[in-house]
Amino acid sequence: MTIPQNATYIGRYTFNNCTSLEEIKIPPSVTKIKEFAFNNCSSLKEIEIPSGIKLERNVFKNCTSLKTFKKIPKV
Repeated sequence: MTIPQNATYIGRYTFNNCTSLEEIKIPPSVTKIKEFAFNNCSSLKEIEIPSGIKLERNVFKNCTSLKTFKKIPKV
């Protein structure tokens, strides 16, 4: 899944219990991911995230399959 280019943040519990989500790409326009945004996304394996983004607590809580966390430099 790719977040829209004009998104500025990902809200609390946005993808909570989204067990079919396997990968996500977050654009540089996103500056903050709020707490528990990806809570219990048990199939999430890979995330691509811009460096410098603010992550609140427990953003990836119970993401038991998460293996790849790529930080992409902001351009």
